[in-house]
Amino acid sequence: MKIIIGCLAVIGLLVLLMVGGCLGLAGLAISSMPAIPPYATTANMESTFKNDLVIIKQYLDKNDATLLSQLSTDVYALYLDDEELLKRHRMKGKSHYMFNDAGTGTLSIDGQTVSCVTYSMSKGEEDYIVYFLDRKAGEDKKLPAEMESEK
Repeated sequence: MKIIIGCLAVIGLLVLLMVGGCLGLAGLAISSMPAIPPYATTANMESTFKNDLVIIKQYLDKNDATLLSQLSTDVYALYLDDEELLKRHRMKGKSHYMFNDAGTGTLSIDGQTVSCVTYSMSKGEEDYIVYFLDRKAGEDKKLPAEMESEK
């Protein structure tokens, strides 16, 4: 009888350790997630970049590339998977983190990293990601237009 109770105690202890370990890992994952600044939310992006988002939506509906020339200079890139549709800058790489269709990201342009806010749009099965210049990130950083003027 003592052996059975001992085995049950060991099994119970192991289950307790596994559940605690899983909860600890989940907590670690949540605490290490990158923070999205409050200005990079879906609602704020839709109000701040309303005109550009309307033009992009028209472009997606009509597939008229002439509409893209009407976008503001704050729109740095429009991606469909790995294809950059605007071709305004020579991109070397991109990365982003999004939550509820908005977030932050970076673009590598001519060896410089540019901070962006991102917004996701869908047309059918295709997801488009718009990269807007993040003017609030690192006020001391130079914008790509300033980098070009120094060359």
